Amino acid sequence: MHIRSTVLDTEPVRVDSGIALVRDRVLPLVDTLDHSLGASMLVNRATGRTITSTMWGTRAALDASAEMLGELRAEAALRLGGVPLVEEWELAELYRARRPEAGFATRSTRLEYDPADAEQLVDIFRTTAVPSLALIDGFASAALLIDLDRGKGVTLVTFVDRQAMEDSRRASAEIRRTTVEKAHALATEVVEADLVVSHLHVPDQA
Repeated sequence: MHIRSTVLDTEPVRVDSGIALVRDRVLPLVDTLDHSLGASMLVNRATGRTITSTMWGTRAALDASAEMLGELRAEAALRLGGVPLVEEWELAELYRARRPEAGFATRSTRLEYDPADAEQLVDIFRTTAVPSLALIDGFASAALLIDLDRGKGVTLVTFVDRQAMEDSRRASAEIRRTTVEKAHALATEVVEADLVVSHLHVPDQA
């Protein structure tokens, strides 16, 4: 499965306008396109960061959607301000204890790694990080996205609400430290956000 994510940093007061654009314009369009698996949106209201992702069953479908969704992305940039950062990923691992819903909260961690270590990273995430995360109260799901060409990745760990995410910080930090150390990777950024749109049609495991 393939994902296109758009990161946009805007003024916090403009966030609701971005959410409305995704709900009213992006979701209806995405649902009409072949091999679409839906879309989601994360928001940090304190900083104004929004992360909108669309998921596709094939690489060809992701590529075919680029022009139409690019027009909406340009509209979002005009409406919200800022310069969109567009990234494409492969879904390397997905585990769900519960299907994410709007109102849940997600912690994303950006990773850098040697592409030669990608298989090891996926294996360690699957066998070490996920079982440990699943023991934390309020855990809902964990996913690993990778870009082999750039040697970059993102983990997305979702909890049933913001309080559960906040309560997990200490345990999650230790799991993150152990995981990246074993995988010879580097965690470059950790961001906490609210899941405001969850409209994905994917199986529970990658």
